[in-house]
Amino acid sequence: MRGVSKSTSARAESRYDAVVFAGGGCRCFWQVGFFQAVATELDLRPTQVAGVSAGAAMACMLFSGAAEAGLTYFTRRIARNERNV
Repeated sequence: MRGVSKSTSARAESRYDAVVFAGGGCRCFWQVGFFQAVATELDLRPTQVAGVSAGAAMACMLFSGAAEAGLTYFTRRIARNERNV
């Protein structure tokens, strides 16, 4: 919760060792944004990462430090497709 400070011991107890990114095509981009938004607050420092399909691609982009570049590339590629909403 915002505005509630956590003690060091409480933060240690809430640490997650693993994270899984689900598949789902283009919808998987939300997982990158969600992880970036909550990683600091939840002290997310996973030692194990798993992903399926497009979720695996999102995990690769995120943990290689290429999330911004990946989003920019994807946005540029789909901009040419007039059928995209």
